Amino acid sequence: MIKHLIPLTLIAVLAGCAGVQQSTERRTITHYGGMSIQKPAPVSMSSRNVESVVAPGSVRGTQLGIVYFDFDEYVVKPQYVPVLENVTRLLKDKPGMKVTLEGHTDAAGSTEYNLALGQRRAEAVRQGLARYGVSQAQAEAISFGEEKPALPGRSDEVDARNRRAEIWTTP
Repeated sequence: MIKHLIPLTLIAVLAGCAGVQQSTERRTITHYGGMSIQKPAPVSMSSRNVESVVAPGSVRGTQLGIVYFDFDEYVVKPQYVPVLENVTRLLKDKPGMKVTLEGHTDAAGSTEYNLALGQRRAEAVRQGLARYGVSQAQAEAISFGEEKPALPGRSDEVDARNRRAEIWTTP
């Protein structure tokens, strides 16, 4: 049950909310993190719809998004720019709101290494939000390393789902 919670929450946010509109249209090339990328058209998500998706039994608040990372990497990929933009819009609409950015890793590597990598992933998302104007005071970056996997076990697919940073509202 728990292992399906995050994918189901993400699916509900991306597919089930009436305020979500996805587009494959491309806009101008933008510099992000020191590299040039094509930026997808903005994805619209109202605050009301984001707040309506709460993980059952969650004490963390509402999950606003997930950013996945490649093996041993902590660079936010261009495909996750819309996640940062959506969170930015919400935080600008609600300046008193705060988010917690949880960095996670797969089980490869030592506990110490994974805690440091998880922190770098959370900080990369924090810096990405800051580029869009989110105050550093609104976003706290923490690491869980390999301690809170999204999925149990080890396989390429499982490891890929565990290499992530989750964005949660702070209750």
